[in-house]
Amino acid sequence: MYPIAIVGNDIVAWAAYRACRLAGFHQVELFAPGVDSNLPEGLTLPANQTRVIHALECQQALAARAWSPSRAQQRFAKSTYLLSELPLGKFSEDRYHAPHVNIERDQLLALLRTDEEVQPATDLTRLQKEFGVVLVTQLPDQNPVSTHPQYTGPENRQAEPTSRLWHARLPVDADMATANISWLGPTVTGWQFTTKEHTHFYFAAHTHDNDPVQTWHPRLRAWLDRAQPVSLPETAPAVREYWHEGNLVYLGEACLPPLFFYRETMCSGLEDVWVLSRMLENYEEDIHDGLHQYQRYRKPRMRKIARAGHAETLRRMQHLQHPGKRFLAYLKIALNTRFLPEIAMQQLDWLYGYDCVRGFR
Repeated sequence: MYPIAIVGNDIVAWAAYRACRLAGFHQVELFAPGVDSNLPEGLTLPANQTRVIHALECQQALAARAWSPSRAQQRFAKSTYLLSELPLGKFSEDRYHAPHVNIERDQLLALLRTDEEVQPATDLTRLQKEFGVVLVTQLPDQNPVSTHPQYTGPENRQAEPTSRLWHARLPVDADMATANISWLGPTVTGWQFTTKEHTHFYFAAHTHDNDPVQTWHPRLRAWLDRAQPVSLPETAPAVREYWHEGNLVYLGEACLPPLFFYRETMCSGLEDVWVLSRMLENYEEDIHDGLHQYQRYRKPRMRKIARAGHAETLRRMQHLQHPGKRFLAYLKIALNTRFLPEIAMQQLDWLYGYDCVRGFR
């Protein structure tokens, strides 16, 4: 089997290392790109991602380090009134055959990391000559790796940030640990979730709102007082157009940066890892055909995620500022989850039910 180089030191890079070794590739080396991951400190992993971690033989380590919430809620930020609720926990695991969990970013990285030594950053051109395939999960700062337009498609419209983001991290509170909560306001959205180490709160407000939390419940305002600002990308996240060039192939954040308003998709690069490792193994005699098939299967999936993330951003940060649209959106959410919960769950099946482990063996 040919040697493989991985340029990255993040979650997707270490998952790729494990997947390649499980596929039978014995010479796999990692090279640090000199950049940090854009992922937040706390992560939510739905079933489509945790089943990949299970397939990488990390099931017990994940269970020991992750927390499984029992339900997902949407509440009004002003009154804390419960607008909607859907089951997670055992119900979600039975439905999708994999758990829905919260975990610290560093804990997820630690359970995937092995004793493999990470090499210092080096030139991609040299790696392409020395290795059969070079996997890039994080783009090096200094190397323009493509002569083609990097991003295309109507959903990839670039724009200046329309929101500001804050993060507060508190000790675990048992009363707050059972649910992942979205807090809804006219120009503000909040996310609350608990890992085994901390309770995390993320708050996003429109850039033109000078006092975004004046109408929030006092408890939520107190949490925001303890929050620190978080940097957001200067442009809207976009899907890479070309996922491979020669023996250079991209995955994870190198293909789609994290979508902060669609938290459950932030580690979708784990799906890239599994599909790519299967293609490398199954197309060992014709690697370029395998890389083409990898792009063929993964790019439409990531473009669908990007469109959904873009729609979620517009809905929360723009459309819900209009009172009429806000009332209709909230009414639809309440009716769907209270009276037609199965339909509400089916609307999530395309994301959570996606099983790349069964689909690509």
